[in-house]
Amino acid sequence: MPNESGSTSASQPGQIDQANKKAFKEIVKKSGILVGVSAVDISAEFLRVFLFSRFGLETLAASSLIFATTKFFFDPFLVFTNQNAVFISQEYGKIKELSSDQAASTDSLRDLDRHENIGNILRQGWYLSILSAIPCAALLFSSGAIVRSLGVNQEISKKISEYFLPVAFATPLILSANINERFFSAVDKEKWLPPYRVLMSAVIIGLNIGLIPKYGPKGGGLAILGQSIISFLMTTLFIGFKSDFRPFKIFNFRQYSGGY
Repeated sequence: MPNESGSTSASQPGQIDQANKKAFKEIVKKSGILVGVSAVDISAEFLRVFLFSRFGLETLAASSLIFATTKFFFDPFLVFTNQNAVFISQEYGKIKELSSDQAASTDSLRDLDRHENIGNILRQGWYLSILSAIPCAALLFSSGAIVRSLGVNQEISKKISEYFLPVAFATPLILSANINERFFSAVDKEKWLPPYRVLMSAVIIGLNIGLIPKYGPKGGGLAILGQSIISFLMTTLFIGFKSDFRPFKIFNFRQYSGGY
């Protein structure tokens, strides 16, 4: 049947082209969200540095070291905990594959089990964030001594230590909230990220304006602590009680039965 075979072979490039276009649109969409989130975060960081600069050159110098030290201390642990979202994406991809399959009705129990497995993986991410927070907080508690040993003068080291003391207590909340944010993207719910990030930026800006002029660098650390509490509670309660996430049974504790 040459006509049928010819039409089939002709349709395959068109199908591939449509799939590539769809994938490209998804990449652009998700990348756009990440760019917007980064822009909002940078604006909040700029305001913090501006408020620090009003305390003099030493505090301004401390703010530069605070930014670099935060990246150095936090990024390895963020990368570590971000792997949780990779496993969730894998499970969610299998759910989407089953739901698009004509035989999905015969796999309904497996589909339900994978939904619950996603909830379990998310909870394991919270446990992991608590464990990761221990060495991270220890580094933050020692930040003043660490930068002092590298030749930074005592006054700047003291300001850095004042900033990171409250941030150290916020570490498990920061890492857990980051896991929650990655969870949104992993289950194709990244539409919630832009309003959430705008709200969190408004929170940190308000706290910085209220606390930094009064307490200096310590006020910046207290602002981070306050934001992390709000961020973790908001994202956790949202994930736990929003109907979109109900199939995952986030608070139904049991042993993870899936595989990676």
